[in-house]
Amino acid sequence: MVSPIIETDRLRIFYRRARTGPLLITFADNGFRQTDSFFGETPSVAKAFTRIGIVAKGPDWYPRLEMERYLDYLVEIAGRHDEVICLGEGAGGYAALKYSRILGATLAIGLSPHFSIAPDDVGACDRRYEGHFDPELHTGMAIAGEDVCETAFVIHDPRDAHERGHAHLIAARAPVQIVAAPHCAGTVGSLLTARDHMADMVEMARLGLAPSRFQRRIRLLKKGWPAYYLRLANAVAPRGKPAVAVRFLERARVLDRANFEILMRLGTLQRRLGRLNEAETVARTLITYHPDRAPPHVLLGGILAEKGELQKAYDSLETALTINPNLPELHLRFATLLERLGHGAQAIATLEAATQRFPKNGRLRSEMDRLQARQATDDGTDAQSGTAHPLSSP
Repeated sequence: MVSPIIETDRLRIFYRRARTGPLLITFADNGFRQTDSFFGETPSVAKAFTRIGIVAKGPDWYPRLEMERYLDYLVEIAGRHDEVICLGEGAGGYAALKYSRILGATLAIGLSPHFSIAPDDVGACDRRYEGHFDPELHTGMAIAGEDVCETAFVIHDPRDAHERGHAHLIAARAPVQIVAAPHCAGTVGSLLTARDHMADMVEMARLGLAPSRFQRRIRLLKKGWPAYYLRLANAVAPRGKPAVAVRFLERARVLDRANFEILMRLGTLQRRLGRLNEAETVARTLITYHPDRAPPHVLLGGILAEKGELQKAYDSLETALTINPNLPELHLRFATLLERLGHGAQAIATLEAATQRFPKNGRLRSEMDRLQARQATDDGTDAQSGTAHPLSSP
């Protein structure tokens, strides 16, 4: 466990010494959740570099007013090293570039960096962060040429409009080298950290290798990273290519056989393609690895219902409801299945209980009204004929 040497309402700053090597200053993205570590802290990095890790506690993009309180201290530490490298991702990528020159960096690497979040700076390029913009904190936050050290790289996904826009805005104002990493939007840091190649990437930048060399290395790393194939699958499936998406997911599954998101997506797409036996196998595998999560049981229940195995489907959905009764859609599916099984009164009772639990859910109430109206109609018809209708049966 690593404790920060400085902690404020906005920042945590960590300092870890190595016996030799340059100083690596890392800036985490806004979503970094660990409280006892920092971005880029991998075994290979720990061995090769003395590290300063700076972590923002909230989405404030390392504002100058906050950073100025510690810049003298950070500059003093940086001054003890002949070589200083700034590295960050997202909001951290912004900070790695923005503060690289003042920190005396010899190299800066921004992974999917932001240029600014000020509306006047980014225009229509990226409106996602307008709600976080604070004029007092963020005025003048845009990256300028004089902010960035002499050697700097921007690694981004050119297929992502937001990342492409930020990269172009930075490149128009600062002498950065652009490295393309397709299908890696917001995940280059995760890729390098997960496979412990962060130190290798930094070393390539230190050696001054061409962006094409970076791109080849990233391409090789992606092929061994399951999240890459999941991203590809999510990209092609909405374009009417679910079979292609399944092939990508099968590759991802080989690399990570228990991954919840990969298996859920695979089973769902196989079901959509009508490959019900394969989908059932995936759903049962999911349940083996994740028995206490409701979605795998819901997936299996839907597949079994589609195969006509209604009682088995009932058991699966009942298990899902036991695990998580707070899913309105699940109550609706369960009631629909009860109706198919001929248990109309139980279906209505299920929906009545669900509408009490979720009083604002219009679909539940609409379905309950439909079943009640049908029951009333059928009861009237049956009273005239002297027969009982299945919807009225317990």
